[in-house]
Amino acid sequence: MFKPLGFYGIGTNDRKILLSTDWGGCNPKARGSGHWTPGDACAAVIMLDGWKINKDYPW
Repeated sequence: MFKPLGFYGIGTNDRKILLSTDWGGCNPKARGSGHWTPGDACAAVIMLDGWKINKDYPW
């Protein structure tokens, strides 16, 4: 299921994508995409986790 995250503009709520090393939304080891850099979607991950920082949070 996809829902827009307006502040990030990616149109996804998939936590796995946001934390992946390929995509780079919220992963310090990611390559980034040219439009964003690793760490840009960390607020989205925290929001999806119910405004909590889980143990697997990468930063």
